[in-house]
Amino acid sequence: METSCRRAGVGIATAVCLAVSGGAGAADDAPSQRLFDEWFEITIEGHKVGSVHQAAYLVRFEGAEAIRSLTELKTTFLRDGIPLESTSTTETVSRKDDLAPIGFNMVAVDGQQKRSSAGRVLEGRAFHFETKLGGKVTEKEAILAEGTLFSSSIENLVRRNMRDGWSWGGNVIMESDVDIAKAEVTMAAGRGKTACPCGPDAAGSGCAAAAFVSRSTVAGIESIDWRDASGGPVCVSVPAMKGVFRRVGRDKALERFDPFDIFERSLMKPDRPIKGVRDLESVTLELVFDGAPADFPEDERQKVVARNARSVTLKLRRVPEKPSVKRPVQGGEHARFLKPTEYEQSDAPEIALKAKELTWTIDDALDAAKAVHAFAHGRIARPGMGKGYLSAVEVLKEGEGDCTEYSVLASALAKAAGLPTRLVTGAVYVDGVFGFHAWLEIFVGYWQPFDPTLDEISINPTHIKLWTGVGEPGALRDAAVAVLRLFTGVKIRVVETK
Repeated sequence: METSCRRAGVGIATAVCLAVSGGAGAADDAPSQRLFDEWFEITIEGHKVGSVHQAAYLVRFEGAEAIRSLTELKTTFLRDGIPLESTSTTETVSRKDDLAPIGFNMVAVDGQQKRSSAGRVLEGRAFHFETKLGGKVTEKEAILAEGTLFSSSIENLVRRNMRDGWSWGGNVIMESDVDIAKAEVTMAAGRGKTACPCGPDAAGSGCAAAAFVSRSTVAGIESIDWRDASGGPVCVSVPAMKGVFRRVGRDKALERFDPFDIFERSLMKPDRPIKGVRDLESVTLELVFDGAPADFPEDERQKVVARNARSVTLKLRRVPEKPSVKRPVQGGEHARFLKPTEYEQSDAPEIALKAKELTWTIDDALDAAKAVHAFAHGRIARPGMGKGYLSAVEVLKEGEGDCTEYSVLASALAKAAGLPTRLVTGAVYVDGVFGFHAWLEIFVGYWQPFDPTLDEISINPTHIKLWTGVGEPGALRDAAVAVLRLFTGVKIRVVETK
């Protein structure tokens, strides 16, 4: 079972049609054969946080046999004490013989925010994607490499190849991310050397029924599947999220969840307090990992000064303001950071109008960026963690959210004002602990960091950068993977402050 956190997703839907603007259409008739129909409960660190239903059917589509796959997911977490429920339904149709993609439809609800995406094959290897966020539709096309599958089709592929030593590698369409990523799978007979985390259930199945073990890495997330003789997974481990998917009956899968606070779980207390954070010019930190250390981007503000098999030492410094250029900044090497994305909707009329209102009398790029920063900081009248990841249009309209919402709004406005921007995710020190955080960098002749959540322009040096990029779903998935690697048992030692 393909278990990428991002792909497993954020929503539930009833839509069966695979059409994009009246395109592919639904299956011709009712399923002619059910291939599998299974339910799983999801636990993280012993807490039941959700359920997954996955099924596949043999159908007729446009006169030929095809495979229709269904994935329904529901999770509930607490974010700083606020329940956040996410549900999704994803349906795909693939050709029967080679599982080549035909089309998909996904509808999601993440913290009461509805998202939808769809896609279909055009001609040859051309594939059309469509995403709807905050009432705005974004479309794009991609050329599929030979052998590309839907991520949900990996399960069908594995069940067709239950033999020791089998392996596969290639590209997969990440349905919820409207993106394409790398994937690989290996198969081994037996229960494997890694201990199965599910244990036997009352019926004697569970890990006791495992006859094969498959390992897959999809978009950077590894999962280990213990499978019975038919190929169905009985237990799935996702080490990066310390998550376990255990096959159970429908009723048990849907029983009451026991959510925990993902905000509290992500906090990391260093070995000693850091005083006078806003006055610091630099800080040196050693991060010690349970396993191999994460990779950290380096720039003028953040340098890796030491690295070994278990730890990384970072020196972080404040970036002072410098003379800037005039706006708008021309494209060239910064062109991709000027483009609107699914979340940074700089081409939306309301975003463009607000950016013009804020900066129309300002020629200096840094001064324009400061105007955008000040507006984004003041726009969120109801800071809080009760929302999922909102788009810029939604933030402008609703005026609520957390650090991701502050940053995505500022980024969209800056782009609309002709200023290239990069979103940043990582961690920051607040109230004695390091916790997940998001901010942005705006190009004003150089990359100047801004933190509209904390209202800091030359941001304090306790900001640890893990990822930087643009607000496309696939890129944000990469950010989530980077964050997972940091917030899983890392210890932080304060080496030096200045």
